[in-house]
Amino acid sequence: MLNSLQKGSCHKGMKGSQNRRPGPIFLKVMSHAGWFSGRIVADLVNDVERKLIVSDNWEIFPAARSALLEFGGIQVIQNGPGANAAREPFEINPLLAMGESDRFVPFELVLGKKLYPMGEAATGHYFLAIAEDGQTFLLMHNLVLVGDSFVDALENLITGVRPGIIYNLPGGRDRM
Repeated sequence: MLNSLQKGSCHKGMKGSQNRRPGPIFLKVMSHAGWFSGRIVADLVNDVERKLIVSDNWEIFPAARSALLEFGGIQVIQNGPGANAAREPFEINPLLAMGESDRFVPFELVLGKKLYPMGEAATGHYFLAIAEDGQTFLLMHNLVLVGDSFVDALENLITGVRPGIIYNLPGGRDRM
């Protein structure tokens, strides 16, 4: 178990209040991608939930459902320098992780909590995943905390805030 995972302890330099409002860059980029305040895509969430329970036995939990209802299907195409890391594209589509549940299990064991796939980031180099408490991660060969909430994570990805590696799998490599 990873005992040092506490808010703020693993992601110096990241913005981190779950209660803060998204900034103007977030609003501009997400609006351009099709998001708007109050957006709800219930049919998409129901479809994702049905397909992922069959393919990987992933059961959706409230934090994942809430984030998907508002942001599901959004794709942000961006690149270039950010605050202290590259701004890279991401897509909020949990079906991109279909058949990959075995990749999530070691990180669930490390964290001691369930993860649900939310999509991909960095042109498919990472899966985007949310925990039951809303913390949002990138994972592939390592586990990276991107935000204490899904909105924080999206804003950090949009503005290019460098996250911190939490855990490397044996043989994993640090791409961040």
